[in-house]
Amino acid sequence: MLVQKNVSDLGNSWQDKECVQRAQEETGITLEFTEISQAAWAEQIGVILASGEMPDVMVGSISNFAAYTESFLPLNDLIDRYAPNVTAFYDEHPELKVAGTMEDGNIYSLPTFQQQGYYTHNNRYAINKDWLDAVGMEVPTTQDELFDVLMAFKEQDPNGNGEADEIPFSMQGNTAAALDANAYGMNFLMNSCGIHSTNYVQIDDGVVSFAPAREEYRDFLEFANKLYVNGLIDPDGFVQQSADFLAKGAAGRIGSFGHHSYLDIVVGADKMDQYVPMLPMQDKNGNITVTGRNIDGDWFYDYYKISATCAIPEVAIRLYDYVNSSEEIVTLWSWGPEGDVYTVNEDGVKVRVTEFKDGLTNFAQARQTYGAGMSGFWIYPKEMYDSWEMQPRDQLMADFEALYTPYFCEPMPLGQDRQEVVDRRAEQFTEINTYIQNFTAESIMQGVTDASWAEHLSACEKLDVAAYTQDYQNFYDEKKVES
Repeated sequence: MLVQKNVSDLGNSWQDKECVQRAQEETGITLEFTEISQAAWAEQIGVILASGEMPDVMVGSISNFAAYTESFLPLNDLIDRYAPNVTAFYDEHPELKVAGTMEDGNIYSLPTFQQQGYYTHNNRYAINKDWLDAVGMEVPTTQDELFDVLMAFKEQDPNGNGEADEIPFSMQGNTAAALDANAYGMNFLMNSCGIHSTNYVQIDDGVVSFAPAREEYRDFLEFANKLYVNGLIDPDGFVQQSADFLAKGAAGRIGSFGHHSYLDIVVGADKMDQYVPMLPMQDKNGNITVTGRNIDGDWFYDYYKISATCAIPEVAIRLYDYVNSSEEIVTLWSWGPEGDVYTVNEDGVKVRVTEFKDGLTNFAQARQTYGAGMSGFWIYPKEMYDSWEMQPRDQLMADFEALYTPYFCEPMPLGQDRQEVVDRRAEQFTEINTYIQNFTAESIMQGVTDASWAEHLSACEKLDVAAYTQDYQNFYDEKKVES
């Protein structure tokens, strides 16, 4: 087996993990591991695939996996014959089976899946409640209310230090592939005007459109420009990277921001209680737009692959099914053994350990060292998460989920498109992305006029966004599974 050595895994070898030793004892399968560091994974995988000298099993994602399926076995028949737990999982999640099926109708990989139950929304928005109390205002719900709140943050010294150092709304320079993929970026203002795109396309009633050519995108540019010219958007926001953005959050200088995960990542555990969840503002039609993912957790469809040269594929598929045969075994692989990673209280609830041994300093290191962690191949559904203690930061995530779910917009289905479409889209996206980012930043800082908008629409036509959008429409039509 070829596996990834996670950066937080401080153990000597996968061979030493209790989950591996128990698997060998209970299945009679002998496991031998080649480990590649997380940092070297992408480069080394390319070398191995090119050499043709394959392990029996490869565990870990491969960029552009569809281009390498000839190196791996189709698993359809093996799943049917030897993997009842996989079959049951796909019966419960048919959309994930469709998403993991390639163009030729075959499944070439099995997933790693964790369904926390509070992770659907990859863009969350928070506002400083202490500052709101200081200026005598409530959480805003409209664009006008948001403008007034941010202006009060700017002018009324809500942090009480006598200095005009408050940043009403902050963001970081776009480090994601697309402007609308950066959860620390402009997504909040886009959503507040009705834009809910990914890679610049969005779905409304089954129809895919190019978001930057919609009138709502112009609404976003005009609203963001109003905030910018009044000094309510962090002037460094277009260029600063994560370190600077997070430093401002830790210093207590940010009034509102977007994020993708836990609040304390941005503002620190000591200031997390100052912030409360905030919905995007109502757009001009009074609608609220919230973006998110298809599943409330993490799903990597291409994690467990059996090589085309494997002499005993039925054994390899049985190993995967064994790992996912019970909550006890899945927990051992995903998290690690009781005592080292968690304890069980008198109510039967799993509680994360807070004191570590073997030189470990945090829970992530414990999970990756004692278990397979996020480098493993397991299915951990929501009902298993229900047996864990809800920590304060997790409860806040659940609060976001409850607040946002009624306004959730339909995302693009999961899955891999045809290889020729992937190649064509990648080439076209590079040019589109560069243009949209430049046009957006310029319009926010300098404003948008009828003439500049008309020129923008003409530029979109020249970039052939119609064909780009049609590819996504075809993918949507092919992969959409009716619930």
